[in-house]
Amino acid sequence: MGFYFDEKRLVPLPPEAQHDERMSDLPISVTATVLLFNEMLAQKVSASELGSCLGITKQTAARLSNLEQATRIDQIDAGLQALGKRWVLDVAAA
Repeated sequence: MGFYFDEKRLVPLPPEAQHDERMSDLPISVTATVLLFNEMLAQKVSASELGSCLGITKQTAARLSNLEQATRIDQIDAGLQALGKRWVLDVAAA
């Protein structure tokens, strides 16, 4: 998945599972990072611009959309909110 980040390309979201398929789950931190990264690309917002909106440095903002950095979910949520989005969490049967 890292090549999408390296090439600054949208990470495709998975299709709905068919009735006889089982999907692999990603950790919520990875999912959140992908969603923030995709939204930054869609809105053409750089890490520097996101950092300005959040009152943090460009480097700190860049870590929010980096798969190799451990980032708290509330920090990713703040990034999404700065882009006019909100995090919606749902619980489903396994």
